[in-house]
Amino acid sequence: MKEWQEFISRVDVFFGLSGKEREALLAGARKQDVKRKETLFSADAIANHLYVITRGTMKTVRGNAHGQQLLVDFLKPGEVLGEESVLLSGEHGVDAVSFESASVLSFPADSVKKMLTSQPRLGHALASLAASRARAYRERLYLMTATPVPVRLAQALYMLARRFGRRDKQGTMIALRITHQDLADYVGASRETVSLFLSRFRKDGLIVMNVRRIIVPDLKALKKVTK
Repeated sequence: MKEWQEFISRVDVFFGLSGKEREALLAGARKQDVKRKETLFSADAIANHLYVITRGTMKTVRGNAHGQQLLVDFLKPGEVLGEESVLLSGEHGVDAVSFESASVLSFPADSVKKMLTSQPRLGHALASLAASRARAYRERLYLMTATPVPVRLAQALYMLARRFGRRDKQGTMIALRITHQDLADYVGASRETVSLFLSRFRKDGLIVMNVRRIIVPDLKALKKVTK
């Protein structure tokens, strides 16, 4: 319990809760392990839990009946998903899938809602998270219609290097087993088109491909392509 108390005290939406309040939340929480490529929750499932990733990385995906997918977001340890369970009623609207094996803490939405009256900052933090994500999604929707694929792809790689990057002797390694299809689903293009431009980026020295890992030798050089 103490380990999780310390962990959630560093999670933005829980910042400011007292030790007793964190303890009360954790009393109803449970740890879930999610295998590689396993779904934590599906788009049509009723949203009734708030989740915090404690280990591993996940993605949220929106699909349709024709098998087409949009990769909505990438998530890492300390980040929250399922905030709609506290703010709205209904379904999640996206699938949450693990890139590799991951673990989450799941909090019943009802217990989080009860705390909103005594801790309005918690509600404000969740609303701010939802609003910032909505703003980011609107910006991506605009970029998908207003910018060419290579620019969108460079933007995605730059974002991933900044959020998931680890120092490597060759530059900044994106510490995520991301596939060409994942990138295609994120930028709104075909896998073949993404593979073509990744090959061009590699020839231009903007990226290095290393056993399903992407390394960015020079972030500034990649950023120039995003403009």
